[in-house]
Amino acid sequence: MNILDRHCIPHEAGLINHDEHEIDSLRGVIKKRASIFHMDNMTFSSKLKKRKQQYGLAYFDNDNLRFCHELAKTITACRPKIDLLFYFGATNDKRVQKANGESQTLINKMTDIGKDVWLIKEPVSRMQRTFLLGTNGKFGSWKKEGWHLVSTDSGFDILERMNLTKKEYTEKYGRQMTLFGVNNNEN
Repeated sequence: MNILDRHCIPHEAGLINHDEHEIDSLRGVIKKRASIFHMDNMTFSSKLKKRKQQYGLAYFDNDNLRFCHELAKTITACRPKIDLLFYFGATNDKRVQKANGESQTLINKMTDIGKDVWLIKEPVSRMQRTFLLGTNGKFGSWKKEGWHLVSTDSGFDILERMNLTKKEYTEKYGRQMTLFGVNNNEN
């Protein structure tokens, strides 16, 4: 936000959280640099007004896309030029999906959100932590920065590994999935 201030670019920031302890922590760090909304995503979603020409980025830092899926859909519907950046653990997302008997996979959620273009980064750690960026803008190659368009072979392979369990991946492709790619060996 300091860069935006220096260049006199109008901006606003808002943080949504329902946890009082986290709100207090945010207030100490943010001061008056952002609006803090003490509410859950669904309540905030219901208050969001349409602004078709507003540009920006909504950042979601959550272990499970299930908690921010509806808000992301609402932002896309109300403010289609705002990009969506998710940081999440795909392993946890798949576990929660299976435990709750949910049929909606990561790919289903992405399609449901309604962004035209999706980029994904190679995951890190056993929890498959990764970034996923949804936009209605145009993107060229970001491979140099570690991003892959999901419409490319490399991007789709990463997405499939984030979408499917190891067992599902092996059944679908006939080869084992490893943390950082595919094991083509039969052993």
